[in-house]
Amino acid sequence: EEVGIDGWRLDQGYQVPLNAWEEINTAVQQASQARADAGHEYGTLGYMVSEIWDNEYRIRDTAYGNGPDPVLPSAFDFPTRYAAVQVFAGDEGGYSGRPAYGLAEGLNTQNVYPDAAQPNLMLGNHDLLRFGDLLQRNNIADVDDPEYYARHRLAFLFQAAYTGPITTYYGEEIGDETPNFANQVSWNCVGQGLCDDHVARTSGKVLGVSVTSPELRPEQVDLMVFYRDLMATRGANDALSHGENTVLFADNELYVALKQHLGQQILVMLNVGDSARQFSLSNDLFDDYSGDTDVLVGVLGVAEGAQQLDFVLPALTGAYVELVSSTLAGDANDDGVVDLLDFDLLAQNFGQGPGFLSGPSGGDFNADGVVDLLDFDTLAQAFGSSSPATIPEPATTALLALAGAGVIARRRRA
Repeated sequence: EEVGIDGWRLDQGYQVPLNAWEEINTAVQQASQARADAGHEYGTLGYMVSEIWDNEYRIRDTAYGNGPDPVLPSAFDFPTRYAAVQVFAGDEGGYSGRPAYGLAEGLNTQNVYPDAAQPNLMLGNHDLLRFGDLLQRNNIADVDDPEYYARHRLAFLFQAAYTGPITTYYGEEIGDETPNFANQVSWNCVGQGLCDDHVARTSGKVLGVSVTSPELRPEQVDLMVFYRDLMATRGANDALSHGENTVLFADNELYVALKQHLGQQILVMLNVGDSARQFSLSNDLFDDYSGDTDVLVGVLGVAEGAQQLDFVLPALTGAYVELVSSTLAGDANDDGVVDLLDFDLLAQNFGQGPGFLSGPSGGDFNADGVVDLLDFDTLAQAFGSSSPATIPEPATTALLALAGAGVIARRRRA
């Protein structure tokens, strides 16, 4: 109320009882809403994220609680963070080389949380090693190696496709690291300023502010541009940030997931291996799919066949591929144009439950089992359109048409 703070990081949140957090969170939400109603620009978000450096059960018990609704809305996703760095780099303890299906295992830990909880994924913070130092500690790559930046990009691609809020620790966007530090310092780390839990607290390197281009490696500038463009892609495609995540396939090197939100479908593909991977996905995996694709991020080979999509993903690379709709988003009566007749149809069937036909001819555009205001939002966005839309109907099931072991993980966030 006094200074218009929008969000708080709640350090060591486990030290405050849940009933106290509930009271504080209620007060924050009420104050934020009052400021929003009064027309203030700041102090209206009321975002609270708890820092509990522990496993998913401890996070649940001390941040979210065991009820249907979370006490606090968000907590840092340490379990998925450790899974991710163990796959792409290695952790502070020297565990590296975790297979790609470890990413699905990390995401699966969220199943113990209330459905409305919004875990926040970070790769590093002020208490952890920088991602670059993890690559060095685990003898994977140094700042002179192309692999150093390739692995940063892979980690960013996984993070940017995470459903829920994410946090970037300053310097990650340029692949920063602590010079002359890799192995853990066991003697007088405090006196040397080289303890694992504070070695990442270096000065920020902000291009054009604290550093200039010549002070950064060309690879660092390229990585920063990649990260900036990746965040723009995440911001422009809600399936990445808000979508239900279905892991279609994961083995030692390959991770393939489908992100779905309000009809948009995006494939997230990561190859952590040292050789190219060829694989195919059956078109039966995707509803309302025209057979066309749009590569949003990455460079890969895509062949669109009558029954399947064939991909070639180079070593240590990833890609996002959007599946293009074959129908017109919002065309509830299938007459080829989004107009007032479609609004009429939705109005007639507003509130219809699971027995109502979903899909363009029904009006349940997001396939959540009811025709409601979310479907009107989709219709309003497409009003007046008569060209193919980019919002296909979500798939209700997803099974991989690939040989080999698969890992299925589904998670929907509010």
